[in-house]
Amino acid sequence: GRAERRGAWSSVSPSLFHSCGIAQADGALHCWGADEQGQTNVPSGVMVWGFYDPSPHTPSPTPSSPYSPEDPSAAAGEAFPGAMGMYHTCGIALDDGALHCWGSNSDGQTDVPVNVSAWSFVSA
Repeated sequence: GRAERRGAWSSVSPSLFHSCGIAQADGALHCWGADEQGQTNVPSGVMVWGFYDPSPHTPSPTPSSPYSPEDPSAAAGEAFPGAMGMYHTCGIALDDGALHCWGSNSDGQTDVPVNVSAWSFVSA
């Protein structure tokens, strides 16, 4: 399918058959392109995606992150805080550092280990 115009992007990452990007305005993750294995079906329930900061802090309604609308210049040069394989995608929830993976699981690539409380980076 075609992605609708969303305005400025904080980060965009292409894969062989699909792409994902984080909208600068709200930190929402959008994926588009081939979806034979569900690799563009972003999980619901995660409002903002980004690099998780594990330092102690009090969450606020507007997260302070590389993708914060308050400082759009902070996102310059940042990579997508997730990973995309040919048929799967992974992303990190900004609020708690939880890793979410979706799409093909033919080799266990979307089985997120349960013994890790927070992720700060992932690579496919």
